[in-house]
Amino acid sequence: MKDNPSYFKPGNELYQLRLKDGKDKEYTPEDFIEKIQEYFNWSMANPLKEQQIVKGTFTSYRDVPYTDDNGDKKTKSEKITKHYQKVYVDKMRPLTIGALCIYAGICNQTFYNYKKHSDYIDICTRASEIIDDQQFQGGAAGFLNPSIIAMKLGLVAKKDITTKGEKVSLTESEREDRIEALIRKHNHQSKQSKKS
Repeated sequence: MKDNPSYFKPGNELYQLRLKDGKDKEYTPEDFIEKIQEYFNWSMANPLKEQQIVKGTFTSYRDVPYTDDNGDKKTKSEKITKHYQKVYVDKMRPLTIGALCIYAGICNQTFYNYKKHSDYIDICTRASEIIDDQQFQGGAAGFLNPSIIAMKLGLVAKKDITTKGEKVSLTESEREDRIEALIRKHNHQSKQSKKS
């Protein structure tokens, strides 16, 4: 190893001649703003699709080939009636940091590393705020699952309704007895509801 000409000897300070630390960033601040806006626009232009079945009477026609009495090939229109129809409904696509990073071709950690640099902090903070606001508004309006969005945004109210703040410490046998009692209670309630 010591015969290798690229081997640095102890005390070598050539590293001080480097022009910069680390590798180049994937995006300049201006390019990153453009990429974020491009992702937002793409997300709005490409909503998720949900298949739904609509009940009703739907009539359509299709051309059916046949051969007439002279042996000529022809088509005739055939009526088709269905009592339901499958339709695709646009659903709001939630903006996320993860999807933004995938779109931009960077990993999530790169986004959070950008957020630590003065050139990028405002860009990343603003993008995070827009994403959080879109998720909140979508959840509040019912376009997105409100429970999932509330958990994601840390809006879930945490309230102790079982122990009134007291610590619960049960022995293993007490825990097993409690579980058995709850199962019996559940089974009893199930039987009562079936009788009704």
